[in-house]
Amino acid sequence: MRRCKRPRPCAFRRTYALVTVNGLPLPASLQPPEPNPRITVISGTFVLAPNGRYTFSNTWDETLAGVTTRRASSCAGSWTNSSVTFTFVETQTADCGDIYTVTWDGNDRLTIALAPEIEAVLER
Repeated sequence: MRRCKRPRPCAFRRTYALVTVNGLPLPASLQPPEPNPRITVISGTFVLAPNGRYTFSNTWDETLAGVTTRRASSCAGSWTNSSVTFTFVETQTADCGDIYTVTWDGNDRLTIALAPEIEAVLER
């Protein structure tokens, strides 16, 4: 049996569901400055593979001038870690290519800085 190194990154590899954005439970509405659309985050999932790869899929609504459009994306990439801090690097595509810093609580929770002033919490 293969042993995990402390803080047990083997335990880190799982599927995590998005539960809050900026402390708001889903669906979470974010109102960026005008003229940007209001964003309502509907769902999101991180699937972390043992080979250092991941997929992040999410769904959100954009509302502008009273018209709401459902959007979805899925980005893949690689992850590395140093203790309970992880770095996620998305594979560059038309919709993907970001780099995220992720903090793992050592158990069931990830906290991700998705953008300035946007923090997401995922749980398994």
